[in-house]
Amino acid sequence: MRLTLTADRNQLVEYYDLINDSFPDNYKKTYNAAPLQSVLSIINDGTCNRAGYIQWGLPTTVKGTSKGVSAPTVLNEQLSPYREFYENLKSRRLVIPVDSFYVWKKTQRGEQPLRILMKSEDIFSLAAIYNTWKSDEGRKLSHAAIIMTDSNRLVSPFNQRMPAILAEDDVALWLSREQEDHKILRSLLKPFNPDLMKQYPVSMLLNDISYNSPILIKKNMIDNKFI
Repeated sequence: MRLTLTADRNQLVEYYDLINDSFPDNYKKTYNAAPLQSVLSIINDGTCNRAGYIQWGLPTTVKGTSKGVSAPTVLNEQLSPYREFYENLKSRRLVIPVDSFYVWKKTQRGEQPLRILMKSEDIFSLAAIYNTWKSDEGRKLSHAAIIMTDSNRLVSPFNQRMPAILAEDDVALWLSREQEDHKILRSLLKPFNPDLMKQYPVSMLLNDISYNSPILIKKNMIDNKFI
């Protein structure tokens, strides 16, 4: 999965009710955010919402081994009691602001990328969890994973899972440090209403994770005929 965030700073400050000094000075729009890269995140510090960059990919181990991997996503069911990310659900939640994500569809020419976004083309919030710790050198490290839920009918032809998109009215509840009820929190992680969303094909240049340009979000009519 790849993400985009093309909103201006002022749009994000207003949408998440941020205070100006909580927004990173190095903010840049992104058209092809990929796992292991830094992405913008929103947390609540108990007083107000704050924005900052976090590495996309939660370090974890492969079950039954000592092998370490980076998990860019976790499944909704992994947040249930006695599962590996239950404690994260209770107390280490954030949102990843985006205005679209990409999926791929198999075609005769190969895998065609599709952009998934709101019909309004507004910002929306992906539910995520995070961990923070100190490195051996004493540096604070933070990593996040996006939560995946069942796909809605717009995404299901391409993937069985899609990122958990929070309704705008549910963002404050998800970020609240006072909320720890796993049943209430998991009830927010349902497939998003497909009637509010749309998709269209984009350039196969997206397949190069080093490529980050506005051209990636333009509708690609040449590739469209192969879908």
